[in-house]
Amino acid sequence: MDPLTMITTALVVGATAALQETAGQVVKDAYAAFKGFLVERYGGAKTAVELVEEDLSDADSQKVLTTRLGKTEAGSDEEILRRAQELIEVVQRHAPQTGEQLGVDLEKLRVGGNAVMRNIKKGVRGRDWDIKQDLTIENVGNVGDADPNA
Repeated sequence: MDPLTMITTALVVGATAALQETAGQVVKDAYAAFKGFLVERYGGAKTAVELVEEDLSDADSQKVLTTRLGKTEAGSDEEILRRAQELIEVVQRHAPQTGEQLGVDLEKLRVGGNAVMRNIKKGVRGRDWDIKQDLTIENVGNVGDADPNA
């Protein structure tokens, strides 16, 4: 996943998890810290962040955020990338059900090593993928459903 997409993904996944009734304080705090750091460091992205938060499933608003971040140094900012990865890991540990609610729509995916996507309820779609080694996508469309076509 390219760095800008990872930042946007962290924001969407973190917000989705933090808004769930079952979300623990650790998830809410991790999301608030990441969002606060992102907006503080890249203030020009604040409006785009708010747009994403209005409708977390809107791919167009996510693209606006990714584009806005692309006009900054965010894609090469080691600190924001580290924090994005940490937020994703917190959600995976403390709110793993979040991934079940999200589909994956990846544009310009670059995989230089081995990557795995699992337990994606709504499906995977993408465009302009460059896979150098392995990309494994498992358990798509039947997470939590007895009938995978449900």
